[in-house]
Amino acid sequence: MDVVIGMRGPIAPPEMCNGLMLPIVAFDQLYSFSRDDLLKYRPSTRKSHRPEQYKSSTEEVLDRVMQMADNAGSTDEHRALNYLVVRYPAIYAQAFEGYRGMNHLTAIEVRPRRLAPPGIYWM
Repeated sequence: MDVVIGMRGPIAPPEMCNGLMLPIVAFDQLYSFSRDDLLKYRPSTRKSHRPEQYKSSTEEVLDRVMQMADNAGSTDEHRALNYLVVRYPAIYAQAFEGYRGMNHLTAIEVRPRRLAPPGIYWM
């Protein structure tokens, strides 16, 4: 998995990328890690969470986000969601608490927060 933080530029001409038309990206930061490494660093801090159950719920959250169509980080909504998945461990703890209460994650929706400055989103 790779996380790129930077600016997305114009589409490169086909001859630049072996016939593919890909966006040119100037990045400030680049993170590369495996799926297992990302999940390994999302441990629960609560003693009541059983590790095998917690790992299963964190995998499902990550799988849901990765299965979202066209999530290349090109919209504000996708960037907000990608940030939460990579940098905000509380999203995994919240999902696990839902599972413990027999609630299951069926969808992820990102909406602008009405009373916040532009660019602030709720999940």
